[in-house]
Amino acid sequence: TLKEVLAGRLKSEDVRDRIVLIGVTAPSSKDYLATPYGQRIPGVFIQAQMVSQLLSAVKDDRTPIGVWAWQVEILWIWGWAVMGGVLVWRCRSVPWLLGWEIVALGTLTGLCFYGLTQSLWMPLIPTAFGFIITSGGVAFIIADRNRN
Repeated sequence: TLKEVLAGRLKSEDVRDRIVLIGVTAPSSKDYLATPYGQRIPGVFIQAQMVSQLLSAVKDDRTPIGVWAWQVEILWIWGWAVMGGVLVWRCRSVPWLLGWEIVALGTLTGLCFYGLTQSLWMPLIPTAFGFIITSGGVAFIIADRNRN
């Protein structure tokens, strides 16, 4: 604790060859961050987790997860959205269309999972939304034209 350091009770061998993080963990501090699990964690714990991940990556010779440039991500999302629209436009049979859409979304999910196994983050959710929204939009337009 800070009291122990100020009182001189900390020995140099306690911190030699170690990483020391200094932060506040008191509930009264405003340095708490929410996790996806609904917990609130002190900021210093988040910093410790990041340091741990970096050290593990070096120690275990793991490649950190990489990302594409934003332009590549836009092309990826746009390409899948166009593919969803073309699929609906070319395939007029509803059972076949649903089958092909399931296959396409399964392929997308598989590609994104494979990317993670290769330490590459590929956007899944925005891509799937683009695919589904474009498919639905083209299907709506086709249905509307057939009605008139």
